[in-house]
Amino acid sequence: MSQGILTLNLARDGASMPWGFRLQGGSDLGQPLTIQRVFLGSPSEGELHRGDIIMRIGDRDSNRLTHQEAHDVIVRSGNNLKLVVK
Repeated sequence: MSQGILTLNLARDGASMPWGFRLQGGSDLGQPLTIQRVFLGSPSEGELHRGDIIMRIGDRDSNRLTHQEAHDVIVRSGNNLKLVVK
């Protein structure tokens, strides 16, 4: 772990199971992509925390992603999602 930066590999059983987090921000909103909420019983519980800043989604740097682009990258990730958070 370097200066509070973590790489997380989330997995879920299928596309019908939500990842269990709410995202806010994006380059179109002039704010970093940030975890707003984590839902109990989800693949994200215990991994992500409110206020975590998303640095990378998969192989994409999140600094220039709009909110919708980030959402689309997450949806296209399938059942395994790699996030780098701070």
